[in-house]
Amino acid sequence: MAIVTIRGTLGSGAPEIGKQIAERLHFDYVDREIIADVAKRNKWSEESTAAKEMHDRREQHRQANTDNLNEKGV
Repeated sequence: MAIVTIRGTLGSGAPEIGKQIAERLHFDYVDREIIADVAKRNKWSEESTAAKEMHDRREQHRQANTDNLNEKGV
């Protein structure tokens, strides 16, 4: 299953852009339902689930940047 994620600050239009992209690609559009489902399955709060997701993404981004710099010899 292909997944496209879009994150934006409040008022950025991210949900609208996500819906348009999903429509063009003939994908399902899912918003907060995934976080709610994961939280429910694990008996966690939605807030803690969302915070973990953000932490994991920041770590992945940081590692990718470090790897990129190492490849360039910086």
